[in-house]
Amino acid sequence: MSAQGTDNGVWGGANITEAALEIQSAISSPTCQTTETCIDFVRTEIPQCLEVNGAASCWCSPDSPLLACAECMAHPTDASTTFQQTEAATKGILAYGAGCQAYAAYLSGSTTLSSAAATASSASPIPTIPSPAHPSTGLSSGAISGIVSGSVSFVSLCIFVGYVWYKQSENRRRIAPVAPVVVQRPEAPANQEFVGPIRVMTHASGTRIDLSGGPDLAPGPRRPPGPRRLSRASDQQV
Repeated sequence: MSAQGTDNGVWGGANITEAALEIQSAISSPTCQTTETCIDFVRTEIPQCLEVNGAASCWCSPDSPLLACAECMAHPTDASTTFQQTEAATKGILAYGAGCQAYAAYLSGSTTLSSAAATASSASPIPTIPSPAHPSTGLSSGAISGIVSGSVSFVSLCIFVGYVWYKQSENRRRIAPVAPVVVQRPEAPANQEFVGPIRVMTHASGTRIDLSGGPDLAPGPRRPPGPRRLSRASDQQV
């Protein structure tokens, strides 16, 4: 498609020719109609672009007076411009901008494709084959370094988490309460009475007394009885 004379000014869903004519119909009098930009827009640009079927290359030229003229109605400085004229001029500016942006993107894409085709045609037709000893991975050195660094960081994180978990488990084991140990007294056989610990006391008379509840131990040697002491009454009777 030719950029001039065959597209009728329709780009990006916006009709640039209709947008320009809408702006023309919104020119207020006498304020905006007498400005240099609006005079140039009405008398010069519109006839020239309509002559080439409203091609975008005509409307979207860098020195187009269309925007400067529309700005006069979009931001009026006096009461000669009505609200309807301001609204129409603003609507025309939006459509004009959308169409010219789409046309500029088309030109930018065409330039990029042309440059790529020229570069490809001038390149060597023989592709570079990687050596079998060093096969290509399709990743740049920066990407490989990023993957390696990420893997090392992940492994380090796993080791740290495992160490923290181990230390917490050790602390819980150290402070855990110890269950009391119950030692049961061994039961004596049916035909034998169990004898617990024996506590033996020696009486002043020489008798050894067993306080464990078992049978008394054999008595020790008795002391000879001492002389009997009589009371005073007995002494007087004698």
